[in-house]
Amino acid sequence: TAYEIPKRDWSSDVCSSDLTSGNSCWSIISGGYQNFIGFTTLSGVISGGYRNTISSYQNDATIGGGECNTISSYGIANTISGGDFNTISSYSFQNTISGGGCNTISSYSNYGFIGGGYFNCIIAPSCYGALTGGYANKVRGSFGFVGGGYNNNSQGCKSSIVGGDTNFIGNSNYSIIGGGCNNQIGDSNEYNFIGGGCTNTITGNTCGNSIVGGCTNNIGNATTKSAIVGGECNTLSNYTAYSTISGGYKNTLSNYATFSFIGSGYINSISNNYAGILTGFSNTVSNRYGTIINGFNNTTQSSYFATIIGGKNNTASAYYSLIGNGKNNCIDTTAKYSTISNGYCNTISTGSGYSTILNGKNNCITDSSVK
Repeated sequence: TAYEIPKRDWSSDVCSSDLTSGNSCWSIISGGYQNFIGFTTLSGVISGGYRNTISSYQNDATIGGGECNTISSYGIANTISGGDFNTISSYSFQNTISGGGCNTISSYSNYGFIGGGYFNCIIAPSCYGALTGGYANKVRGSFGFVGGGYNNNSQGCKSSIVGGDTNFIGNSNYSIIGGGCNNQIGDSNEYNFIGGGCTNTITGNTCGNSIVGGCTNNIGNATTKSAIVGGECNTLSNYTAYSTISGGYKNTLSNYATFSFIGSGYINSISNNYAGILTGFSNTVSNRYGTIINGFNNTTQSSYFATIIGGKNNTASAYYSLIGNGKNNCIDTTAKYSTISNGYCNTISTGSGYSTILNGKNNCITDSSVK
């Protein structure tokens, strides 16, 4: 037996603004007020809330609730769970905003996630970008991540900013900033790390470097696999590799300083390979395998394996030369295997190899004779 279903006017029971528009198939608005699913949208769902919108040509889109959330036209399987004034823009696929306010996933961004917070944004061409929370943070690179904080910006592929304030990763892949303030990993860099601190920078075609903390430290200009642990205004640059500054202030490793080390101190400088300065003030090593332990304004230069233990204004320039302490002592370039243990204004000059001055003032060994 055929039965005729009686017709009924639903307009008196349901607000017309809560109905899906024409040609929207398999879509549903469960409740709320002034919610809207647009033209030619398939399987759209708005569970509740106020003035939420799924625009035309969206498939499998969902808005759980909240206020004034929008999934724009032309997309597939996008979700806004709640919050207010959140937006998933046009031509985006399989993105999620869980909550918060004024968060945006821009057009042509796919598989992105924003957990919450305010004014956060995932920007095209990001795919698989994730932004957990915070305020005014941005992710642009594919597989990029920002955990939280304020005004952080991760643009590199597979790069992450965990938190902090106004940290930035440019077009730098596989890099991490843990936190801190105004730290930056610039463009054309890979596998770099800044743990925290303030105004630390890694720039200039670098790879595999770390700044653990401190303030205004810099790694740049083709430096590779090197580290600044802490301190302030320390610099690694000019093709430095496999080298470390542990701390201090205004210490510098540069000019191909490979496998070199500065422990601490102030305005110490190394510009050659396999060299070391433990600490002190204004000490300089410009020779390979040169070493200064401590002191002020001491210099090793010219020849390999020169060493100064301490003192002031001492200079060791010969192969395997050693100055222990004192002031204004000098071992010249060809006085190899020579030693000044201590004293003031003592000199072992050119050609006086294998010589020793133990102590005293104004002593001089020259051409293997004593004056």
